[in-house]
Amino acid sequence: MSVEPNAHTACGAAAWLRHIRAAVAGALFVAGCSAFAASLQIVSLAEVKPGSVIATVRTADNQPPTTAFHLLFPTAAPGAQDFTAKEVTPVTDASADLATTTILCVDRSGSMRLVVPSMKAALRDAFASPRPDLRASLLSFGTTVSKQLQPLSNDPAQVKRALDGIQAEHGPDGKTLLYDAIILAINRLKDDPGVHAGSLLVISDGKDEGSSIALDNLVNDAKMRGYPIDSIGYGKLAPASSGSLAALSRATGGKFVLAQTDAQLSDAIRDDLGTKPLPAFRLRFDYPASSAKTPAGAAMLQYAVAGASTASVPVTVPLAAPEANAIRPASTQAAAAAPAENESWLDALKKRLAGSSALISIRFTTLTAALLALLAALAWIFLLRRTKKPPPEKIVDESIDAPPASTRPVRAQTQISPDFPAPRQGEPAAWLIGRSGHWRGKRYPIERAMIHVGSDEKCELAVTGDDYVSRRHATIRYEAGGLYLADLSSTNGTFLNGTRVSQTPSMLVAGDDIRFGHTSFELRDANEDAPAPRRNGDRHRVP
Repeated sequence: MSVEPNAHTACGAAAWLRHIRAAVAGALFVAGCSAFAASLQIVSLAEVKPGSVIATVRTADNQPPTTAFHLLFPTAAPGAQDFTAKEVTPVTDASADLATTTILCVDRSGSMRLVVPSMKAALRDAFASPRPDLRASLLSFGTTVSKQLQPLSNDPAQVKRALDGIQAEHGPDGKTLLYDAIILAINRLKDDPGVHAGSLLVISDGKDEGSSIALDNLVNDAKMRGYPIDSIGYGKLAPASSGSLAALSRATGGKFVLAQTDAQLSDAIRDDLGTKPLPAFRLRFDYPASSAKTPAGAAMLQYAVAGASTASVPVTVPLAAPEANAIRPASTQAAAAAPAENESWLDALKKRLAGSSALISIRFTTLTAALLALLAALAWIFLLRRTKKPPPEKIVDESIDAPPASTRPVRAQTQISPDFPAPRQGEPAAWLIGRSGHWRGKRYPIERAMIHVGSDEKCELAVTGDDYVSRRHATIRYEAGGLYLADLSSTNGTFLNGTRVSQTPSMLVAGDDIRFGHTSFELRDANEDAPAPRRNGDRHRVP
């Protein structure tokens, strides 16, 4: 017999407090900035006649709904502020006007001198093949920023020559003009008349010293220009210094990856540059134009899809102002008035808020996060008060065996900011448990920061025997304690808990059901009923 003073109660309260602290932190994070933004690039936009606008855009979704695109006039009168696209048509021609322009910003400062050769090698590999769909330029920075920016070109040889000229800085670690380099690249895209769809890829440890522009001003300027900034945190200081890069990418609709090995860096560069540009679509908007000759004070193109925060890009072309009593299309009114057959009241409420006057600038995610933070704080105070007076000590008889714990994880109703361990060989971040197909009953350890899923045997997770799985179907990526699922334009789709996901990454939590084609997996924590690791290399394939 032994005495265990209130062990169960103390552990339970501690566990609740840990969950509540995570919920509060996660809620404040969501309120400050959304985890992922929907991707939107304006390739071209023109006013055919007053009230008729044609735009060509790029987005990560292969089949975006017509109702996802909105032309907004924030300063117009109520009822004349939001117009849904009349037509959305895929653009299939690969003309030069649709080429994606990317400026590569490479950190060569003293803190990066040991990894500059790895960066150059990974970028050379990415430009090993011709890329007619990609116009690229290279900008290196450290104590100074290269003033002679390489001309934009789709010739990989030109990029390689520029890479050969990058030399790491030696001696005492001086300034690192990271923010100055990024704003210079943004202005380069803005000033080039040949740039239609532009983006930045920044590779750095995130350390900035001596820049003339502050981070807040840089974020605001980048958002106003509408260029997504993808960033890769790399180098010895990256785990502690790359938070600013992550914030900048989230704010502009880009992606952030923390690469801790050469292989992870190569994977991240290939994923960011891609093997093909984002799908392009031609949009048509029609609205009743005002008879006045004065153009609209401001206009924005907005893209909103489920699972991602709204992306808004300013329209720089002057447009005719809408009539003060303009009425939204009947189809949009009907959609706002009555929820779809399978639509929840929450989705219906979000649509109503999205269709409200722009003067009521309520961000639904921010409101939800604020409520969550308030509830979590109240629950925290309540539990603290409960734990002030512990109940009498409980006597535990060690001869009585405790009931066995359930082997299947219990899914929480809401999980915020999951924390998975960093994956390493033999130390997975999590497990994928096969539920159907050839993987039924088998386990796959997530031991790399980037897992490619597909029927191709070269994929780390090769799903063979399923005719509905594409050769390169999807990816599962680890970064900063989280796991993220993204589709790779697969034919039959990738599904998370029954909902189809896009190329915009979706956060994963333990207990999630993931399906590729007809093959499904369940995500499990790494320390939950884990078997001994398999030692057959990084690739795991079902025969």
